Order: sequence, then C-alpha cells, then structure tokens
Amino acid sequence: MIRAILIAAALLSVTFLTSCENEDHDGINQAQSCIDNTSPSSPASAERCYKYLDDIDSEEADLLRCSIAMFAGGITPVRVGNAFAAMETNGGGASDESYLISTLAMDTTTKANTAAAYCEDSGSTALAYLANLSVIGTQLGSLGGFLGNADDPDFEPTPQEVADGLANCAGDAGCETAIGGALVPIAEDYCAGGNADQAACDSITDAVDAAAGDEERMGELFLCLMQSPPIAPGSCP
Repeated sequence: MIRAILIAAALLSVTFLTSCENEDHDGINQAQSCIDNTSPSSPASAERCYKYLDDIDSEEADLLRCSIAMFAGGITPVRVGNAFAAMETNGGGASDESYLISTLAMDTTTKANTAAAYCEDSGSTALAYLANLSVIGTQLGSLGGFLGNADDPDFEPTPQEVADGLANCAGDAGCETAIGGALVPIAEDYCAGGNADQAACDSITDAVDAAAGDEERMGELFLCLMQSPPIAPGSCP
C-alpha cells in the first residue's frame, strides 16, 4: 500500500478545469506547461516555473507549487522507484523504513521544508506525506553525509550513511525537532485517513502520541523506533 501511494503521488500530473480569473488561469497553464517541459535529466531547473504563479492564491496554484518543489528537489518517479528498489536490496544496515526515507533526501533542508509547506497547503495528503518524509530524509542526510542530488535520479545513500544519519541525529536537538515537526502533519492528516497504510504509520503515530506535543521528543522516539532491528513501541527510553 505504501508503495502505491508514494508512486501515485510522485506521478501526479496536475491538470485543471478551473473557474479562476483569466490572468490566474493563464499563469496556472503556463506553470503546468513549464513543469511538463522540464527535462527529466535536470529536475532542479523546475524552480523557474514558480514565476508563473506569482500572486496567484488558490488550491490549484498551491498544488502546482508543491509539484514544482518536489520535482526541483529531485523527488521524481524514477527516484521514488529507486527508493523502493534500494530499500529492498540494500537496506541491511538500517531498518527498511529508514532506508526508504533517506533515499528521498533533497540536496538542502530549505528545499525540503519549502516542498512540505507547499504540499501541506495543496490539500493532497499523499503529496504532503511524501514531502514530509523527504524532510526527515534530508535531516538524516544533513548529518549522515549523503544529501541528495536533485539531478541524479540514481541517488541513493549507502546503508552505513543511513546508519550514520540515524546515529548523528539522535541527541541533536535541532535534527530531532525538525523530524518531530514533519511527523505531526503526517500523523494528523495522512495517518488519520481511511486509506493510510497503518503498518507504515505505526512508528509515526507511536512517536507523536507518546511525546504529548513535544516535537523534539517526537523526533527522539521516532529515531529510536527506526533502529535495526526495530525496537518495539514502549521499549524506547
């Protein structure tokens, strides 16, 4: 189920039949065309597409901004597919889930945070879920030495780099807080929905529920639950 949701989100093609004012409609169409014409070999260049959405405030525009941000950060269908393949074949040094999340790392935390903000505003719980997983992966990458390359569809961290990211983030207040902040919208929106993969949500909801609103503690608990082999809920300090 998690595979289907993430691939569907990454493959999302944004097409609108909208009743916006003509000027807004033109901007949305130009932004869509810009995304469609961005080379798959250079997704970072999608950032040029933002300009067509200046001063347009609508759910359609937010969905396009989300798509631009994700694509510009390298979260393309190829990357998502590779994330699953890498998780299944190379994840031995860390838990499968942490390996998948790490493979969704962007090249900067700013890009990842921007994507999450736009995707949360878009109304798409699947894209917001994917974007916030990327926030977590980028935080791990920033401390594990494996930040993603937007223009490298074959990017994937090594098992040791994933393990290093988990170890170095644990005890780092900024990293744990950033991860906790990304977990909250996943738990409240995606994991609370009827189509959520509850097995994938278990570690997220366990961390959020046990931390009682403390985002740093959420991150700390989540990192504990991501260890290999996974630690049973209730066993983390």
